[in-house]
Amino acid sequence: MINLPHCLMLSWRSVLLLIMIILIVKGVKTDKLEDPGGLNICKHPASFGQMCILCGESLDEESGVTFGYIHKGLRLGNDEIVRLRSKNLLQNKKLYLVLDLDHTLLNSIELMHLTTEEEYLKGQSDDDISNGSLFKLDFMHRMTKLRPFVRTFLEEASKMFEMYIYTMGDSAYALEMAKLLDPEGNYFSGRVISRDDGTRRHEKSLDVVLGQESAVVILDDTQDVWKKHKDNLIVIKRYHFFASSCRQFGHNCKSDETEVDGVLASVLRVVRRIHHIMFFDGGNLDFGSRDVRQVLNAVRKEVLHGCKIVFSRVFPTSKFQAGRDSSPVEDGRAIRSYLFKRN
Repeated sequence: MINLPHCLMLSWRSVLLLIMIILIVKGVKTDKLEDPGGLNICKHPASFGQMCILCGESLDEESGVTFGYIHKGLRLGNDEIVRLRSKNLLQNKKLYLVLDLDHTLLNSIELMHLTTEEEYLKGQSDDDISNGSLFKLDFMHRMTKLRPFVRTFLEEASKMFEMYIYTMGDSAYALEMAKLLDPEGNYFSGRVISRDDGTRRHEKSLDVVLGQESAVVILDDTQDVWKKHKDNLIVIKRYHFFASSCRQFGHNCKSDETEVDGVLASVLRVVRRIHHIMFFDGGNLDFGSRDVRQVLNAVRKEVLHGCKIVFSRVFPTSKFQAGRDSSPVEDGRAIRSYLFKRN
């Protein structure tokens, strides 16, 4: 006869074993360290339900960061996070790419927000997840349009980056969108982060990304959510397909982007340039000493090279005053003198 407490203990051990297997697959170190006195001391690299997954010790004070997208309730210690971030991904000539979902890789709205003119789209949705671009998700009451060129972008980017999805949507939504973008699981391998996993309310942070900040590139249409990581950020033009999405941001959208000349095709050229500078420019320098934030800054300067910057509408009037009898030419000279004065 099996008593109930023993069953519960066996079930708990099974859960811990499952988590350990997941961690081993994902590269988490599971051995104990030896102190000078010869005693085995567990470093508590990870915990589940305030219990160390290795030694089973109850941990009164939690430290580290929760990584719920790896496994619900899993918390990694600070030392373990540092160790995982030091993995030698750079030696394989790969960086990290963190991708936003909405208005970056796709446009998604509730079915109730389709206009009368857009009702026909319900009959044009694709059943083939691997090749389609327009999907009606009845169980979520949503319609989603993938951004043109996104499949090629992900395929090519995956050769240069370990990729994450990071969205302010909830976990259920994030996982469903990931299935549309990566039906075979080739690109993200469970690295799908939602607002439920964040460490800051209404913000995104690299705290929950297992990659060193010096090797992370972020692609997002919203700069304000990345308050601490703007140097890692490429701000992409928002993608709108549905009329309600356009109106939300005050736009009047008339046509979809193209595959060849669309925004993602341009962004792919930029991230290729970043990857090339990181790994193939500057001789045989140690990759670990390079910082993608410096490369991004250099690429931004390349984009502006040869351009003339023009300010419009608003000028600080205290810096120049147009006289009552001055001519438009004289006023123009005053403006140019202020905007383009030489040191």
